[in-house]
Amino acid sequence: MGGQLVGGMAAQGEHQFFARALTDSVVLRIREEDWFDVMEDHFDVARSAFRYMATERGRVMLAGTTREAERASEPPVSVRP
Repeated sequence: MGGQLVGGMAAQGEHQFFARALTDSVVLRIREEDWFDVMEDHFDVARSAFRYMATERGRVMLAGTTREAERASEPPVSVRP
């Protein structure tokens, strides 16, 4: 789907990810050293990145609690011997 972000907060870690585009795409890859240099020189970029990560974390946490609540509200499955 257009406008989707690949990697997101997970891309900040030390893991390597692979993705395959289903449509024509524009990809931006930034070396870690360059990213930290930009954040050091431009605090607004760092603040925006941290704001995004906090928002994304909140969204993921909310989705997890919503799924747990849905599972808890489901009727129990009865098993007959």
